[in-house]
Amino acid sequence: MTSCGEPVTKWRPRTLTTTMTTRLQSRRIGKSSHSRQRRERKRSAPLQFGQVLKAPRAVSMSCEALEKQITSNLIDLEPEYQRGVVWSSDKQSAIIDTIFRHYFVPPVLFSVHNEINEDGEMEEIRICVDGKQRLSSIWNFMNNKIPLREPNTNRAFYFKPDPSKSNVMSESARNRFSREQINIIEFSDLTEEQERDMFQRVQLGVSLSPAEKLSARLGPWPDFFRELSKRYVNGEKLTLRHVLKMARGKDYSYMAAISAILLHHDKPRFLPSSNAIQKFVDDRSGVEPTAEERKRVINVMNVFTRVANNDACNEPILPEWISGRNVAKPLSPVEFVYVPLLLSYFMDRPDEKLAGLIQGLKEAVRTVHKDVMINTKCVATIRDYIDGCRQRYGGNASGQLPPNEGSNGSDEGPLRKRSRAAMEDDEGEA
Repeated sequence: MTSCGEPVTKWRPRTLTTTMTTRLQSRRIGKSSHSRQRRERKRSAPLQFGQVLKAPRAVSMSCEALEKQITSNLIDLEPEYQRGVVWSSDKQSAIIDTIFRHYFVPPVLFSVHNEINEDGEMEEIRICVDGKQRLSSIWNFMNNKIPLREPNTNRAFYFKPDPSKSNVMSESARNRFSREQINIIEFSDLTEEQERDMFQRVQLGVSLSPAEKLSARLGPWPDFFRELSKRYVNGEKLTLRHVLKMARGKDYSYMAAISAILLHHDKPRFLPSSNAIQKFVDDRSGVEPTAEERKRVINVMNVFTRVANNDACNEPILPEWISGRNVAKPLSPVEFVYVPLLLSYFMDRPDEKLAGLIQGLKEAVRTVHKDVMINTKCVATIRDYIDGCRQRYGGNASGQLPPNEGSNGSDEGPLRKRSRAAMEDDEGEA
């Protein structure tokens, strides 16, 4: 009994009636039926291929025709995503031997575009998506850049008559090679994005450098890096080409590293390694650079380019001749990608002062480290130097120019030089 004197009722499970059982079974059957229908719909759905390219055509061209079209720029071997010529002269000679002996040579892959030339006429331009090493070897051989090696004696035979060459091929051998056919696969109406995608697919079995992998990426940020590279390294106006020799793809990776460093200016532990740059791009996949981000990077690169081309004070930036060496030592890659961060805090200073700060950065890192490269220790030394300069000389926020000076992020190119009066006003500063 309860405290109120009421009898305690023992709980018993509820007995299911026939009606209730039937209702539950029908619900289960209904759910099972719906699930089965969904599975059947998935199984019966047709295969979705996504975007399908226009079917290519298979053709062949003679070595002579290929050489002439490369010479006349009707075949483009240098799209931005392509690798440089990485085959050694021996490997190039080997492919010539392969062609002569009629062994299998993989087909070359072209993307064909119609363009209007200088005479206003329509002409076909073939962009090499795959096969650059083979085509470069053919062109080099037919222009006496490399020889063909005789199998048994290893004697070097050159294609064209040349008094400076001891062994030259006979006319019949030249004619035979000129007529040799190379198999070609041609695609039409490919966009640049589709070309890059195809390049990545056919290179799956080839070992690409991190810079080459990065330069083949697609998306808004990779496009921005290519824009910077085209403008500040490969442009027709003032550039940074004379500052640092850049292998194929390196110009792109340097622009990516500079952008990542500037946008991580408040993170002293950030290291612009290949993996970090890849992550930087992955995290921003499909996201456009903001106007502020573009402006920050372009402002700094304009100043860097201006100082590098100011003959009155650009010596610290130029390759440096060192006693006992027959080649000039340029800025190291880590110095090159961190100079913009240094400049970003002092963009209101005259070029002479900025050049002095760059010289100080070089001395700071080179007196401490024997091997100056992109690693944690060298980056820490450079960041310490930059922080010391900021404490000593003040400076603007990273990437911010004083009022009425600098770039608005447009394509106007490097900034103008400051006036003599403005430079004199800054005497005695950093």
